[in-house]
Amino acid sequence: MNAPKKDARAAAGDVEKTTCDAHVKPPPVSAQHLRERVERAIALKLHDAERKMTPPQWREHGDWVRALVVESARDWLRSQSAKGGL
Repeated sequence: MNAPKKDARAAAGDVEKTTCDAHVKPPPVSAQHLRERVERAIALKLHDAERKMTPPQWREHGDWVRALVVESARDWLRSQSAKGGL
């Protein structure tokens, strides 16, 4: 049978590294970093949506598209927070 592989840190502490280590959460990010990340994602989504529409379409639909994108970002933040991912 194949024994689990050890990396240098694991070898030093004699702790086995397995494929199950993928569930380890990344370190927390600052509130400012998170805010910038979400604002950047919103801006990219809005830019993409606007690019796919004609100017008259964007004038007509831009408000509800913007509201949908922002609410989707809020849903994502709530979901990540509930999972302990923030």
